[in-house]
Amino acid sequence: MALPPRAAPFLETLRRFMREERMHEFRASAAASFLGEGREVADEDRELFDDYTLFSHRDAGGNTGIDLFLEAHGGGLPAEERAVYERMRASVFGGFQVEDLRPGEGFTLRLCGSRERYKVIDAAASRDAAPRACIFTRLIPYRGRFEITGPALMYAESFAYGLERAAKRDKEGFRVYVSDPRSVHDIMRRSRAREPRLENPLEAALYASRVFAELKLPFTVEEVQRRLADAQGPLELFTRLKIPPFENEGDARRFTSAIAALWNHTPRPDLHGRTPREKQEDDLAAGRGSLPEHLRADLAHHIAEQIDPSRFTSATALR
Repeated sequence: MALPPRAAPFLETLRRFMREERMHEFRASAAASFLGEGREVADEDRELFDDYTLFSHRDAGGNTGIDLFLEAHGGGLPAEERAVYERMRASVFGGFQVEDLRPGEGFTLRLCGSRERYKVIDAAASRDAAPRACIFTRLIPYRGRFEITGPALMYAESFAYGLERAAKRDKEGFRVYVSDPRSVHDIMRRSRAREPRLENPLEAALYASRVFAELKLPFTVEEVQRRLADAQGPLELFTRLKIPPFENEGDARRFTSAIAALWNHTPRPDLHGRTPREKQEDDLAAGRGSLPEHLRADLAHHIAEQIDPSRFTSATALR
């Protein structure tokens, strides 16, 4: 039989299989691994969770959702259709940079941190993407090219450079980290928190890139990190950047959280290439302790007093 022009019918068959009663335990196990025990999947995370469940999660025997589908139904499939599902085992999840953009048709995507390139057919995503932008998504092979399945999370070009720098620091660890949808979900979940706890430079750069894009700020993560590397503190950055007024206190809070995250995870010459976060961890390990809570509160109040309220829609945004 002739294969359809796109892989959508095969993906829908897989999704129906994943909803069957026989897959209940597999889905529950995937949810516990993706979210943690007892947590519900949020609407905004559904696509990424479904992607993880189908392509990445494995049962005790090491089988993915596609493996279990082929075990249950593969014997009754025409050889050509079975081959389609088998090739989907070679799907690739990660952060890609847009190259050779063809709006309304597709683009070439390069996997960040590598020289791997994929010719992708996707009319909708190619219309939304900017040249050199970064996209977190999954690619599946189909009929000699690749298609996007699941969410396509788009970030600014500067974030692709951040991924490249992270890959140079730890190539193997980087590849494992960004190829796991759970890592991306964890970053997204933290970034939605009122006070996100970001644990490494990659998480900080992703969070800041997302905030800057959503607030339509006229600067990039890379630019801010260059300025922070020479600044005496985050406060100094406010005098250097042209910061537009924010619509509400929440936006102002997200912006300051992004700047704080970049400050904590940006290497500094005066720290011999370490980040302030790494310096703090070294101090704690050496028994030098951290700033007492009442002094931290005084310092936060002092910083808020130094910020010009006219730069924000609400004068209380940073208090």
